[in-house]
Amino acid sequence: MAYTRAYQTGQPLEDMILIKRSLALVSLLALASVAALAQDTASLAWKPKAGNTLKFKLQVKASMEGQEFAFGTTITQKILEVRQNGETVVEGKQSNFTLSIAGEDMSAMMGDMSMTETSTMDRFGNVLSRKSDAPAEMDNARLDQAILFIFPQKADLRVGETWTRSVKADASKGQRAAEATFKFEGTETVNGIKSHKVTYTFAETEGTAAMKVDAVIYIAAEDGELVKAEYKMKNLELGPGAPPSDATATIVRQ
Repeated sequence: MAYTRAYQTGQPLEDMILIKRSLALVSLLALASVAALAQDTASLAWKPKAGNTLKFKLQVKASMEGQEFAFGTTITQKILEVRQNGETVVEGKQSNFTLSIAGEDMSAMMGDMSMTETSTMDRFGNVLSRKSDAPAEMDNARLDQAILFIFPQKADLRVGETWTRSVKADASKGQRAAEATFKFEGTETVNGIKSHKVTYTFAETEGTAAMKVDAVIYIAAEDGELVKAEYKMKNLELGPGAPPSDATATIVRQ
């Protein structure tokens, strides 16, 4: 009613001021909406640089047949080569292993063990080839697939958008068919690093005691390298013949 009375005053100058102020308010709201929309989209892409080296701390806690296990290691990741075709060669070294069983420190059992793995990946993170000096019994194709992060093929994502990957069964590797879904949740600052937050679900679709993983993953907005990841795993197979167990794992950039 106040706006109606103003227009009925017959004062053109006051009416024009009111109209201009109303238009200005509409313009500000429109600009705010555009800005909010811009902030809700981001480019999630891996931009590796040859020679770049990062260190991470991995902590795993698991319960198997009522026994509590805690395992830790330091992972040193180095980008060895970035090829013109988009392929990247990555070296990962694990060292400084720790182990506790039922609260008792058993790290001495690990000795000075270290392992090195070299992987060739495409620009989305798919593993094209891999070689490792780790003992063959430590190979775990199911776990490798369960924690593999793949970047979206779409250039820009809005908050809430998802992308997926499918895993084909491979009996020769002990690998089961599975489905994984990634969801872009927004951008946050984690440990001082501007990071894109991605939630992740993975579920095997065949076999008994199918493995399931729920995770929250933070990748650096600048280059897509890992900042932090937290995993909750159900029916994790720690080794050949081992009974399935539930576990949590945290990887944090140092």
